[in-house]
Amino acid sequence: MKEKIFRKLKAMPVFDSHEHLLHEREMRGKPTDVIDFMTPYVCDNLMSCGMEESQWQRANDKGISFGERFALIEKYIPHIRNTTYFKSMMRGLERCYGMRSFTLEECERVNAALREGVDTCAIFKANNICKAMTFVGYFGIEYFNDSQMLVPVPTVSYMTPVTPEDLSLLERESGAAVCGLDDLRRAIGAMFAIYRRCGMKNVKIGSAYNRRLDYAEPDAERAEKQFRLVKNGEFVLPRLYGQNNRNVPMAELKDLDDFVIWECAEQARQAGMNLIFHTGQHAWNRNDPEACHAKYLRKFIDEHADQKIVLLHASYPYTAEFPWRRSVFEPTARRRPSASRQRNFRRCW
Repeated sequence: MKEKIFRKLKAMPVFDSHEHLLHEREMRGKPTDVIDFMTPYVCDNLMSCGMEESQWQRANDKGISFGERFALIEKYIPHIRNTTYFKSMMRGLERCYGMRSFTLEECERVNAALREGVDTCAIFKANNICKAMTFVGYFGIEYFNDSQMLVPVPTVSYMTPVTPEDLSLLERESGAAVCGLDDLRRAIGAMFAIYRRCGMKNVKIGSAYNRRLDYAEPDAERAEKQFRLVKNGEFVLPRLYGQNNRNVPMAELKDLDDFVIWECAEQARQAGMNLIFHTGQHAWNRNDPEACHAKYLRKFIDEHADQKIVLLHASYPYTAEFPWRRSVFEPTARRRPSASRQRNFRRCW
């Protein structure tokens, strides 16, 4: 009976709801080797068990022979071979390329099949995947217009500026000058107009890599002051954390970030788009565990009762505090969710 059930399941068409992939033509034309599959997750395990970041960077230098790069990694494999990330990588390589073990000989055999890149279309077809949602930056969505396999999901939380260069990028992509909060609101609206034109149904908020998810209703005065600090280049970036050094803690820009997230939520509501929040454990090392918790979203969810909201990863491993387990449906003094709204929440979760 179990085998029959699995045969039926494997025959079903799949819509993959969570990937981080480039356009299939770019995947196909990008020279790849086995070490590339260790980013971003397996590399965390490697560095957690002692690998220096400089060694990891050298292991990714394709100007060095693969044998030398493999040797940098090989001595750490006994320490990580039973981790979920490594086992998952090996299972994928076995399924797609017949890889039997993590040896130099096997890696070089698989590398030969990867020299012209990853054939996303062939892999999708072999696994009955019809389409996949791929999480991308907030701009360049038109790049995917002719994709046969991928549906982009823009990460709109990246629209919160932390440097003057971020503002310049938003101005260029939106076509709107950004000199204050009203301009910032217009620029966000211009980006959402592009999303609507491209038929986007979802946007992602990835702030859990930068802060606790305790979004408060924006304080415009404080947000404006923080905006000025950024625009004038007076905001000094706090320590960077996360292996990729792109995740900037947002505590000192919380009001500005609240402003951007609430505006994105309103734009998504008007467009009938779903809000997808990253919750739960992070990729990369040295992130703040406090930012993993979905419990802080309770107030935001209650204040956006008409919104379709998806919480990625169900706050894992803190699933016991997932919002639906407590009083998310209880009315507040300001708004009582209707029965239809409550049903809408349950459908989304």
